[in-house]
Amino acid sequence: MSRAETTLGELDELWRTLAEHSPDHIMLLDPLGHILYINRTVPDLSPDRVLGRDHLEFLPPAPRAASRAALLRVVERRAPTTFQTEYHTATGEVRHFDVRLGPVLQGGVLKAVISSSTDVTDRVRVAEALRQTAEVHRLTFEHSPFGICHFDRHGVVTACNQALARILGAPAERVIGVDMQRAMTNPAQQAALQEALAGRVGHFEGPYRSVTGDRHSFLRTAYIPLLGPDGRPAGGISCVEVLTELREREAQLASAQRLESLGLLAGGLAHDFNNLLTPVLLSTELMVQRSAGTSAEPALVAIRKAVERAGLLTNQLLAFSRHQVLDLERVELGAQLLACQPLLRRLLREDIELDLDLDPGDDAWIMADTARLEQALLNLAANAQEAMPRGGTLHLALRHDPTVASRQPGGSASPLGWSILTVSDTGCGMDEATVARVFEPFFSSKQRSRGTGLGLATVHGIVRQHGGWIEVHSAPGQGASFVIGLPALAAPQPSPSAPPRPQPVFRGGSETILVVEDDPDVRLLTTEILEGLGYQVMNAGGAREALGRLASFTGDIHLLVSDVVMPGMSGPVLFETLASTRPSLKVLFISGYADGLTPPPPPHRYHFLPKPYDVSGLARTVREALDARGP
Repeated sequence: MSRAETTLGELDELWRTLAEHSPDHIMLLDPLGHILYINRTVPDLSPDRVLGRDHLEFLPPAPRAASRAALLRVVERRAPTTFQTEYHTATGEVRHFDVRLGPVLQGGVLKAVISSSTDVTDRVRVAEALRQTAEVHRLTFEHSPFGICHFDRHGVVTACNQALARILGAPAERVIGVDMQRAMTNPAQQAALQEALAGRVGHFEGPYRSVTGDRHSFLRTAYIPLLGPDGRPAGGISCVEVLTELREREAQLASAQRLESLGLLAGGLAHDFNNLLTPVLLSTELMVQRSAGTSAEPALVAIRKAVERAGLLTNQLLAFSRHQVLDLERVELGAQLLACQPLLRRLLREDIELDLDLDPGDDAWIMADTARLEQALLNLAANAQEAMPRGGTLHLALRHDPTVASRQPGGSASPLGWSILTVSDTGCGMDEATVARVFEPFFSSKQRSRGTGLGLATVHGIVRQHGGWIEVHSAPGQGASFVIGLPALAAPQPSPSAPPRPQPVFRGGSETILVVEDDPDVRLLTTEILEGLGYQVMNAGGAREALGRLASFTGDIHLLVSDVVMPGMSGPVLFETLASTRPSLKVLFISGYADGLTPPPPPHRYHFLPKPYDVSGLARTVREALDARGP
């Protein structure tokens, strides 16, 4: 009888039955590693193939080395050992095994070594999935931009990430162990936490002041409960999002929309007032001329001055509503500020120091209407002077920033960056409520008798009409800083200076002019003045009437003087219609409101006269339009 048969015959029948039905892979080896027994569960192997052969022949390289070392340990120490290994099946699948080897002793003599291999592939995969989940949680917790903390069932913080530590303004070590219920001062926040401790998700939005007290935030927080094995709340997770910038942007957008609405209202009012003021101003001027030397002249002059002041007020409204027509040219902002320095010196009281910080190497070229820019600067200086009744310093600083974005919601970027002008004072400053409304028309923190409340509204309109943005920083007792950003331009190439233009002589003429104006008073007075200057004048109350009168007129029309906004057809559309059959026609638009005024098609160009206008302004502009080269 062979050795294998002898050994197997000594096995207990019960052991054999258990081994045959075991889910584990079982082998019985002699001390040299030859297979004495193998149960049926070992894959890809049959007892007839392997009995009596070295078990290492049937193992891949990786488990072969581990199995050899484990067998030697059992033989040498007469003690069991374990190891883990991978096995690649014939189909290429990777299976994981826990292998246990133990000695079979008889009378202190090592008779055999038993090897039991348990397939733990599913357990390994579950463990790896849990490890990956834990790693994802760790990375999310540590690197999330949101503040996250864990708390126990009593509301005590057990973990805190760095984002939350930054939000709270305290190291994470100080946050861990904090009783959240005691630390909270806002009842709504306490109620949200109580929701989580009761097993429901709680939400809170509100302001937060950092532990150091130097930073204020607006937070959105969710308190999410975690349930224990018994289904009861066992703590939770708090997720914190900082909404400060979002709330600031929302406030900016709301302010911009409010100012836009006010601008539409102001522009409409200015348009109507200018239409009313124009005939009053023209009529008064004509009466002043006819009553020269009489007792009525002083009263008429006073009326004219009052109307002119009213016209300045409506122009401020137009500046705020961004409906003024700008005369843009390329200017260097630093040079423009230096040119305004004498005006500022005369405006400011002697107890106010003017400090200019203009970098001479920083070319701040912009497209600007220098008159409007000067008006904005003087308004800011006057406002600063009011804020410094006991004297102080007005500081003007200019710099170029190629990276800063537009500060207006929906504002476009500037390809070459921004020329940043900061106008600061050392005055009394403003509280948050005042800062929020500082650019609104007719809003003023001054006494009723001092100022109209249009100064800063005008500045806002001028800056926005130049494609820029403006913001203010102030606090009570800390002065105010107005920061203006204007789109930067590349410095122009040097060119020979042009000879000065000769000043035109304002005179009348004999050309034929068509006046189209829907306001009858403005139309009749404008016609009377132009006829008095020697012109041949036709007039119409609207575009349709003008087209009807010209249908049977065969003579030349040298100049169209037209209102911009009219019922039925606007002035620009009327001009385009007439220019198609009269290519030499020139145009002068008159309006108290610039909306609807778009450049005519080339080669035409327009002249513009804002309402209310006086006799000299009308005479001068008509002559300029007629004498201009080209149509």
